[in-house]
Amino acid sequence: MFRIKTLALPVISTLVAATALPASAQVSLSLSSDKLYRQLSKDNVSFRSGKFSAIAADGQVASIEVCNDQNYYPPGLPTICNAGTTGYLSAGNLNGATVQRPYLLITALRPAIVIEPEEADKIRLVAAPASTLPRPAGGFTDDSATVFYNLTTGSIAEYKITRYFNVRNYNAKQRSKFESDIVPGAYHYSFPRLGSPQVPAGITAVIFPMPEGYATINKQKVGVRFTKVNNNKWKKGFVQLSYIRPNRIEWTGLTPNVVFGASDRLYFSIRAMRNPNDPVKSDVLPDSA
Repeated sequence: MFRIKTLALPVISTLVAATALPASAQVSLSLSSDKLYRQLSKDNVSFRSGKFSAIAADGQVASIEVCNDQNYYPPGLPTICNAGTTGYLSAGNLNGATVQRPYLLITALRPAIVIEPEEADKIRLVAAPASTLPRPAGGFTDDSATVFYNLTTGSIAEYKITRYFNVRNYNAKQRSKFESDIVPGAYHYSFPRLGSPQVPAGITAVIFPMPEGYATINKQKVGVRFTKVNNNKWKKGFVQLSYIRPNRIEWTGLTPNVVFGASDRLYFSIRAMRNPNDPVKSDVLPDSA
């Protein structure tokens, strides 16, 4: 069972809110709290792993990825790339392009307007709900890019695209640490301001309450579990599903205090195991649905 909730907010820093900005300008900060559980029987639900991610983005480039190349191509080619090379990636990675294949056909570009790139050491988590998560905490990695555009005109200019990310991983023995570190509430980050990286640009995002795996908390059974799957014919931690007949799955734990009916979604999928020869201990491939 994967339990994931991500909030991605378009925000404009208060530092620049008074200036004239294009209507399409956007800065985003997304926080993602992911947990993987495995249910081996009706009452046996185990925590397998967890991850807390923070991603900040300022600026955007859209390009036709199939036209990325290590060489420059002029306009007029009888292909989908007939507009020719319009961009050059001088640093970073962008839309599948690298500095080894730096030429792009850019269709839209919005440069960074708030956050300075290549200053990861200046990012801090300055405030958060009461928890064991260290603060002020940094640990971000720079994933920014620099692009020159438009190569088919005489007005070539340099554009900065800012990207930062931070990931905290938790193993199967760290469920309690994850839950004491990452709690619902507002997380306030300080980023280096574009043009004046010593000046902080504050951005806030929120972690909302959400369902957790089945467990005993304060002597009470709480959380999500499957209560009946095809008459509960479990065998060594598995229950058989049919591809011919309808499968009946029942569960509990999705309560109004942790589920937002207007936005939350529940999905079922069948995923491949990383090691099918040892299915009880094996994790699953998250992208194999």
